[in-house]
Amino acid sequence: MTAYVLTPHQKRAAELLRERFGSVGVRPHETWGSSIVVEAQTPDGGIFLKANGDRSVRAEALVARVARDAGVPVPEILDLGDDTRLPGGSWILMGRVPGQQWDTRMLPEPATTVTINDLAEYLSRLHGVRLPGYGWLDDSGRGTSPTWRAWMRSEAAESAKVLVAHDDLPASFPAEVDRVIRAVVPDDVRPALLNADLGLSEIFVDPKTGSVTGILDWAAAAIGDPLYDLATFAFGGPAGDPVPPLLQPRLFDAYCAHDPVIAGRSERLVALYQMLNHLANACWSIAEGVDSWTGDLCVEAMRLLDVARE
Repeated sequence: MTAYVLTPHQKRAAELLRERFGSVGVRPHETWGSSIVVEAQTPDGGIFLKANGDRSVRAEALVARVARDAGVPVPEILDLGDDTRLPGGSWILMGRVPGQQWDTRMLPEPATTVTINDLAEYLSRLHGVRLPGYGWLDDSGRGTSPTWRAWMRSEAAESAKVLVAHDDLPASFPAEVDRVIRAVVPDDVRPALLNADLGLSEIFVDPKTGSVTGILDWAAAAIGDPLYDLATFAFGGPAGDPVPPLLQPRLFDAYCAHDPVIAGRSERLVALYQMLNHLANACWSIAEGVDSWTGDLCVEAMRLLDVARE
């Protein structure tokens, strides 16, 4: 295995893997924020150790196990533990899922239809999981917000504050987005378990058939409105990405076969959920120094707010 230059946190993760599996080759994976993922190649296959200073990996492990019990193909959680030398002070150990990362350029029809239909089924299973509360989960599996609307207001306010300070949004934006959220977002949504950040890079497929073989990365999992997962699917990149407008409506239509009621949900709400996603992406672009994304994401967020307002 190629030798990699590891950060201090990645070196500690590699030490933990070698303490457990012996003299194995390790390599880091690209991550963002304070998250780290290091892979060890063992005789039994790839093993991943993850730590995260932004979200609790213990909550992520709980979500992965619950999702797996519901029939969603997620990585098996092999172990978890604590180490103060890692971001967040805890780690999870995961197995590899089969297949390869979904690339729409390499997986034409009819395989893409198979992938979309599988995703709709697995999201339906995930959304059938009931956990208490709303918003981000704590280590016990309880949502940390009292209502879905309260979580939306909190997330929007936090993102808007950053973007106003960065001169990418007008000073009036936080108050206006809060007003629209209070007017449009229901307080009594069915509290479903959400992935809340599902993009193509987290989806693994069989390259021959298009069948979904694994869904990775549950760090952003939340409890809330199932429509949120459908509205924001694949919208994790820059504004103007041509892929999300092609795939998101197809997933929505496929999901309606499992839950026909969702077809009648408000388009204003879809726009509002996408707006919140764009605000989060814009904040990410600032934090990671991807300045070319920020302005366009904020412009699109303001347009989506206008749609939600009407």
